[in-house]
Parts: sequence; C-alpha cells; structure tokens
Amino acid sequence: MNEREQRNRLERRYRRLLFAYPADYRAERGDELVGTYLDTIGPDRSRLSPQDTVDLLVGGARQHLRARRASGFTGGVSIAAVLALATGSALATIWLLAVEFTPLIDGYPPVGPSRVFQSPAAFAWIAWLAAAVVFAVVPGRWCRRLIAASLVLMVVAKPVGLVAAALPIRDGGWFSTSVASFIVLLPHAALGVLALALPSRPGRVTRWVPVFVAAVPIVPVLRLDLDRYWSYIWVAPTAFAVVAPLFLFAANAVAGWLLLRRDLRGLWVGVVTLPAAALLGAEPLIHFATGSSWTPVPPELPFWLERSTVSALLTVVTLGILGLAFGVSKPRRPGPAGSSRPAGER
Repeated sequence: MNEREQRNRLERRYRRLLFAYPADYRAERGDELVGTYLDTIGPDRSRLSPQDTVDLLVGGARQHLRARRASGFTGGVSIAAVLALATGSALATIWLLAVEFTPLIDGYPPVGPSRVFQSPAAFAWIAWLAAAVVFAVVPGRWCRRLIAASLVLMVVAKPVGLVAAALPIRDGGWFSTSVASFIVLLPHAALGVLALALPSRPGRVTRWVPVFVAAVPIVPVLRLDLDRYWSYIWVAPTAFAVVAPLFLFAANAVAGWLLLRRDLRGLWVGVVTLPAAALLGAEPLIHFATGSSWTPVPPELPFWLERSTVSALLTVVTLGILGLAFGVSKPRRPGPAGSSRPAGER
C-alpha cells in the first residue's frame, strides 16, 4: 500500500469518528478538523492512535454539550470529581485502619502470620490515598492514572481475594477469608469513575481538600476497639451512614453556592454526584427501611430490599435523572462561522 492510499484510509477513519460531533458542526468544520489531524501524523502511520480516537470522541461530547447549552457541564464535573476524591479518601482511610490493619483474635479468621492486610482491596485504598497526595502536590495525569489503577484493583479485589484465601498455604493463607464486599467496592468504584474527571489545574486550597478530608477519620477510627477483629460488613453500614449524608450535603452546598452566583456549574455538580451518592446511601437506606440497628445484615430482607436490587434501582434512577437533565437542555442556535475552534484541535 503506497503512502497516498494509507493517507486516504486514515482520512476515512477520521471522518467516521466525526459522527461523534453534531451534524452542523461536522458540516461546518469537519474538513478543517480532519486536516488538522492528518497534518500532525507521519507518513508511515496507517492506523489511528488511541490518543487521537479518545481526543475526537471527547471533543464530540463537548460539542454536543455546548450545542445544548450545557457549557457548565465540564466545570461542574471537575468540581464533583474533587468532592468524589475527598469522599473516597475518607473511606479509604476508614477501610485501611478499621478493617485491613485489624489484628487476628483467637485465630479468627484463619490466616497465616505473613498476612499484612485482610484482603487485596487494601492495595486499591492505598492507590486511592496516593492519588489524593499526588493531587495535592502535582495534579494532572498521574493522579488520574492512580485513580484508574485503584478502580482496576477494586474490580479484581474480590476474585483475587477468594482465590488467595482458598490456596492451601501451610500457615493459613495470605489474606483473610472475609474478602471485600460489593457493599464497599461498588460505591467506591462509582466515586472513582467520577474522580477521573479531576481538574489538572485546581486552586491552591482545592488541591489539599482530599488530603485534609482523608485525615479527618483517623482519630475517630483509632478510638474504636481495634484489638478485635473487624470486617467490611460490620464497618460499612456505620461508615456509609456518616459519609453518604456528608457527601450529599457537600455537593448540594457547593451547587447552591454556585447557583446563587448564577454559575451553571452548580446545576451539574448537584446532578452528576447523584449516582455515587445513591450507591453510598443504599446500605443506610436498607437499614432505615427495615428499622434495624447498625448490624451487618438486617434480618429477613424482602427481595425488593436486597442490596443488589436497591443498588441497581438507585443507579438506573439517578443515571436517568442525569440523562434527563442533559436531554431537557435546549439546543442553542449555532453562532456565526469561525466563532469557535474545534474542540479536538491541537
């Protein structure tokens, strides 16, 4: 295949990705955008790079938001991402101190002396706290990479923990048989997805908020009887009963303050935090609905109050609210030609 054929093939692939953009934007600026990308590639390139693909898709999403008068969406998500990182940092501190580092009592659970943590989920919490520190010192792509690594570790924590606990190690195993529960992993993962939108240039005060919030639970947790064995199913209900309302309050306080200043970012802060807040509140809602105390498992749960059912329902409802908020934002009239630059232009 000669150089001209390679370039034509690349041009067709770039144009296929332009369908991520609004139709009027494609008609007005499609040729300019494709030409910009083609001018930046070498003669030996025959495929789109992952970076260009992501750049085009993200640029298309931004243009759709701008076309629907949702220009405050990007800024609102960035603010919500900082709140998500701070909330997840507080929870990571709780999980590490109150669960992962608790000692063995009377040989329960049966693990060997080489155990450092109760479960592989500890590595996810360590990566999360590292992201909070990096965000304070050098915010940017490395912070988001640590958040992504934490998400991957959350996904593999349960299967790896189950396998490791079942291995026939002479001293009893590497981890506790009480692996991290989806009660903990799912809400924290929702915070992680939101935290991926962290701003690269936060204010001097903003960048230290997650580290400060991560330190807040240290004293209350250390006041617990940490000489006994704790598990996630014992700690999570109380932790979420405290953290979920605070997260929701902080999000709404920030949203209200921005809206009072007629800043449309406030609308999106309140909306995009709903899915994570709903999942954080699923466990307290179940206990409240059953009228039970903060015991690990409320007795005789009906099917519609099972944790998986409640979490799925809350996720669908809150994502529906987010989609509705985007859908009802009216498209604005296109401005004059040349009034803005392509979102993906570099």
